[in-house]
Amino acid sequence: MSVDEARKKWVAGRPKRKPLKHGSFQDKDTSADHVTIKFDTKEAIATLLRDKMWAIKILEELYKKQTPYEQSLGTTKMVNQMGFNKNDADILSSIAKWYAERGWISPKQHNVISNRLIKYHKQITKLIGEGRVLI
Repeated sequence: MSVDEARKKWVAGRPKRKPLKHGSFQDKDTSADHVTIKFDTKEAIATLLRDKMWAIKILEELYKKQTPYEQSLGTTKMVNQMGFNKNDADILSSIAKWYAERGWISPKQHNVISNRLIKYHKQITKLIGEGRVLI
């Protein structure tokens, strides 16, 4: 099952939410019982990354930010403030490719990506705010 299929099953029946500033989301229903979830702090992103499905989705989106050249080499050559740094590019690119080919990751791989992706919390907050990672 792909991440998108799993996400659709998970959010089925929930009210639709619209993105707000700084990675926040709010239900379209503006009545008193609406819910606002903020993903604009490092701690909130760390909590999100503990979930395997969201960690994979975020990994995929950050991997897409690598240039095609960087993706083919599994390294970082450009300084563009997006994607992985030189220390993480090899392992995170290999896990992203693994998932794309096989459709699953091991608990150990999830542990690696959740621990390493936390340092990209500003990029992740930006992706959430752009609607690239739908919560």
